[in-house]
Amino acid sequence: MSDASGNGKKKTRHSTKGASLAGMAWANLGRNKKRTVTVICSLTLGLVLLSCFYAKNAAFDMEKYLADLTVADFELSDATNEDYVGGYDPQGTTLNAELTEQMENQEGTEAVGHLYSKRTDWILDDETAQNIDNFYTEDMLKDWATYDPAGAEEVTAALQDRQAGAVLYGMDGIPLDTITQQQYLMQGEFDADAFSGGDYVLAVGPSADPDQKYSLLPAPSVGSQVTLDGKSYTVMAVVYPLTPVMEGASEKGAPQVLELSFILPLDTFQDLYPDVSMRKLFVNVDDAHLGQTQEWLEEYTGTVDTSLPVTSRQTMAEQYEAETRSSAVMGNAVSIIIALVGILNFVNSMITAIVSRRREFAMIQSVGMTKKQLCRMLVYEGLYYAGITLAVSYAVSALAVGVVIRAMVAGGFTTFHFTLLPLGICTPVLLIFSVLIPFLCFKNLEKQSIVERLRME
Repeated sequence: MSDASGNGKKKTRHSTKGASLAGMAWANLGRNKKRTVTVICSLTLGLVLLSCFYAKNAAFDMEKYLADLTVADFELSDATNEDYVGGYDPQGTTLNAELTEQMENQEGTEAVGHLYSKRTDWILDDETAQNIDNFYTEDMLKDWATYDPAGAEEVTAALQDRQAGAVLYGMDGIPLDTITQQQYLMQGEFDADAFSGGDYVLAVGPSADPDQKYSLLPAPSVGSQVTLDGKSYTVMAVVYPLTPVMEGASEKGAPQVLELSFILPLDTFQDLYPDVSMRKLFVNVDDAHLGQTQEWLEEYTGTVDTSLPVTSRQTMAEQYEAETRSSAVMGNAVSIIIALVGILNFVNSMITAIVSRRREFAMIQSVGMTKKQLCRMLVYEGLYYAGITLAVSYAVSALAVGVVIRAMVAGGFTTFHFTLLPLGICTPVLLIFSVLIPFLCFKNLEKQSIVERLRME
């Protein structure tokens, strides 16, 4: 019984001493409130800025950025597709059968897609003309004329004489699957089975916001009938003019009139225009063979056909990263420097506080405080500094990242992700410093005897 009672008293005594040491350490923080607040604020500022810079950079979505530029790992075009002076030649020879076969049979190929196009004259029907007239208001046309007078004049002329052009696209695979995704359907719904029958077309709408559902568009209405090159089709849906799919020069010799675009199934298009050559070839390759296919294309464009336009998702991603690396590095470097300044200020303040109190420590040691207790008290002080700093940093960073950064990165090529990863990385570092610095300072302090320290002014 006596041993158990003795152990219980020892435990109680140790816990009481620990509590009293922690209380003394806490009280010491309030002795110089200005220094304490300065240390905490400077370190908190660095940690918050580091968290904000990281969250802002992490919000960039490479897939969104690339989706606006390409819909496949590799996109090959006819050389005249980018000839905005001479015009696109529908009998081009760049994407010949041999190149197409070699590209589609590359090892690791997962999916392919083909795109053809042909322009034809078209007489605007009454309903489509009314849709165009209602969409392009007088104010909109005046604004349009300030930066593209020819475009505004083409709309006005088409409404007057009903003369227009129709660009028919035949496509399958990757481009068709992409442009008919739900986010690119401006009106109507897409039914792949019904569309493949050849009785439907997809009308292409204006370059407006694809996420907004419009009650009226400057295109044939969904469900209406359009006659293109003597054949009648039903408009299944109106799709967004996705740049990587629709971009390219106008057909050679086309008159300067308003043109509306329509998408047909590839089989239907080739039945109508068997002599038209391929305009674009899209190829997706698995990750393991991206480099191999890239090397093959570089060799082909370097030795066989130097005029072949090639768009590579990997190359575009690397180019973007190279162009933005300096700004990203600069932002992170500034925030890291600020965080380091805060940490150094934290370390300096703790060292100064300990060194300047050498005589005080000698006095409390002379009245009975052991070296171990004094060291523990100093460690408690460091932990309090670190704990308060981290608590404030997490609270302010959560607010800054969750509100300010979320608003800053809204829209564009970003996808917001709430993250405090830099704080998570800095937390153990700060805690280690808060224990290590007092311990090392105390060890250095103990090189002088209590008497020597008591004699110091």
